Amino acid sequence: MTNPLNAPAQLTKSGRTDLQVILGSPSHDALTEYMSMLLDDFPPLGFPTSLFRFVAPKDYGNALAHLSIESDQDVFLIFCGHGSDAALLGPGTTPNAADYGTLKSVFYDRSHLHLGPQLLLAFCCSAGIELADVFGRFTSDGIFVGYDDKLYLVMGSGPYAECWRRVLFNIAIAILTTQNDRGLEQAIKSAYAAALSEFPPSKDSENEWGLLMRAYIRKQMETVTFVRT
Repeated sequence: MTNPLNAPAQLTKSGRTDLQVILGSPSHDALTEYMSMLLDDFPPLGFPTSLFRFVAPKDYGNALAHLSIESDQDVFLIFCGHGSDAALLGPGTTPNAADYGTLKSVFYDRSHLHLGPQLLLAFCCSAGIELADVFGRFTSDGIFVGYDDKLYLVMGSGPYAECWRRVLFNIAIAILTTQNDRGLEQAIKSAYAAALSEFPPSKDSENEWGLLMRAYIRKQMETVTFVRT
């Protein structure tokens, strides 16, 4: 694993030594509450990092304003939550509403591209389809990593949560440190290979959900996609 504290020095060539990391964390149903937990105590990436957790409708512009980040600041957004082909999603209404857990709103889509971010890791369903394409066509000097199908998770604590957190961290480090498409592809594959190695069949007696973890890790490996602009 790359030492995150070395990241700024490694990024000098790309000019991204002045970067703000936003951990975007909607929390409004069982899945997003679990994914939000993955961002708690997230390992340092070597750049100033802010957690933006929200339980009512907000968008990327609201996040920048809340965190006092100017729109011309280089940002790395790590988003964990629900997604669609064309958008990153948040809660669709306020917590006391009867349909709170089911309604969705747009946190980020093509209408926010002018605000950034320069780097985007979309750990959610399907945003690697249309949103990745739009990001690729209308941004420059950026990287988008997402998934072109549903994202499946074993929502367990202990080794399961630790594994998903490491996957997120290792992909984030790959986005920050690799200099070309081949390097990024190989680093992402390595992140998932390391995750698979944590749940060998020989330890299924210790890990109740080991078989399902291997299936979901492989599914993510098959559906992860990226765009470098």
